[in-house]
Amino acid sequence: MYTINHVHEEILPRAHQTSAKYPVRVSEFDAVGLTPQFVEGIRAPFVQESRVKYAVALREIIPISWNKTFFVIGEIQSVLLDTSLIKADGFLELEKAGSLCSLGLDGYYSTTRLARYAYAKPDLSVKQMD
Repeated sequence: MYTINHVHEEILPRAHQTSAKYPVRVSEFDAVGLTPQFVEGIRAPFVQESRVKYAVALREIIPISWNKTFFVIGEIQSVLLDTSLIKADGFLELEKAGSLCSLGLDGYYSTTRLARYAYAKPDLSVKQMD
């Protein structure tokens, strides 16, 4: 089990710093000033300051030989978030959560929803929602 924690602007510099290669015995939480949050039944800690958090079960690790990396496949087991971030139809409002996007190792962007569209079907025209 591992966790994925959305990053927002208030924790961005500290979250970025967790990508540094700390010695094995050094806690990234302690090193960057974030708070571990433990939840019963999940060994890996969440980031307490994060507003959207996933507990993920590891399903497969696929080696990518040409760049010596790994493709990690996981299955979301649970989601922790403030329910005010969820619309009546179950849509998660990332913009309201302040969730950020990353590009490469060093670029970060805010999220702005441009549109929502109904489920696409070959015989239907594109229909914008709310």
